[in-house]
Amino acid sequence: MASPVPRALKDLLPAPVRRRLGRAVRDLPYRLADLGPDLADAAGFGNPPLPPAALRLRVGRTSARSEFVEAGEASFRDMLAAFREAAGNTEGLGRWLDFGCGCGRIARQVERLPEVVSLHGVDVDARAVRWLARHAGRGSYRTIGEAPPIPFPNASFDFIYAISVFTHLPEESQLAWLAEIRRLLRPGGLLLASTHSEQLTFTLPFLTAGQLDELRERGFLFVQGLQTCKEDSTFHTREYLTRRWSELFDPVLFKPLGLAGFQDLSVWRRPPGERRVRS
Repeated sequence: MASPVPRALKDLLPAPVRRRLGRAVRDLPYRLADLGPDLADAAGFGNPPLPPAALRLRVGRTSARSEFVEAGEASFRDMLAAFREAAGNTEGLGRWLDFGCGCGRIARQVERLPEVVSLHGVDVDARAVRWLARHAGRGSYRTIGEAPPIPFPNASFDFIYAISVFTHLPEESQLAWLAEIRRLLRPGGLLLASTHSEQLTFTLPFLTAGQLDELRERGFLFVQGLQTCKEDSTFHTREYLTRRWSELFDPVLFKPLGLAGFQDLSVWRRPPGERRVRS
């Protein structure tokens, strides 16, 4: 596909700016199609309203309202099914944390669950969190920094889910956040996370042979400025997840392509007793 950014601008604009500009041009038809409902939401007539187009675009391929709703519902269904399968009896697992809540694509579904006693959400995207906090149902949302800690006491949650978060973080940051999540979970609490599917990763045409070799060797690959949805992308092998994440958690469930047939889902339990963690 030809770039929507005129060739004359390519020498003048940095690559990240060109990517954002190109994406905005490609998204213009969706914004025009959704202009009426978006204006109604902005005027206070939406019940409940959807986030504005700019926030929807941050979490999707496009800003289309239909994509935001359908992708959120599909991810929610898959996440909930995996949680219930891993938990068995969900009694006593009512304190939830949405780690990487964004503008609430999944949280808006979770808020309706009767089994959720309390829902908190955190994200580094201050604009998305501000919008979500203003339009939330019974959830509570706050902005956090790029690195731990999160201002909650130890063992504050029974269940923490992270959808499309560890798919975009470098390794050092991932390990730091995993340790923080372990702190926030009560002993026996569950973590659910999505990761890029290993089955699909090795078929991606935009990864080089060298990058795929690194992934095979280390089980982990972080690439900056790769995808259109987010500039940084992270890939794991299942062997890596089992080896490194098991230093903090007990593996409970692994569902290849378990999230909308695109990402893998894994569920982990904080061990009831203390475990020595490798620094």
